[in-house]
Amino acid sequence: MVSDLAVRPFAPDDSSHLLEWYRDDREGLEALMGEALPDVSDCAAGFQALLGQVNEGLAMLAVVTHREAPIGLAALTGVAPDRSSGSPHLYIVPNHRRYSVAAAKKAEGYAQSAGVRAFVTTINQENTRGMSLAKRMGYELMPRITLKKELA
Repeated sequence: MVSDLAVRPFAPDDSSHLLEWYRDDREGLEALMGEALPDVSDCAAGFQALLGQVNEGLAMLAVVTHREAPIGLAALTGVAPDRSSGSPHLYIVPNHRRYSVAAAKKAEGYAQSAGVRAFVTTINQENTRGMSLAKRMGYELMPRITLKKELA
């Protein structure tokens, strides 16, 4: 049930779930982190860096629960100094992904209660499922172009 979903602050005890999720769904955690995590130590280092950003006020990290059992993470990176905006990230374990939209809405409410007023995200054009989900969640296209220059 959707009403059984909640979002709460990340706690030190939640670290054990990260390792379990890494073993079961490395690709999912790599998608959340936006980088390759070839082994457990890379996963641990990536989350330590994220927690460092949380401590500096540059990010937020919360646990998504279903009936109080952890089923994923909601992160907000690139948090503006006034906490008005940030870039959202969501990870839900594979056997609970049917709750992804509801979990995203709960995470939005959690961020809003912390003063966040806007989410800004980037999705590859080829990711039609991601674009569809973002539109369903109320995201709008911004009139911007992203440019990239490869440095040799």
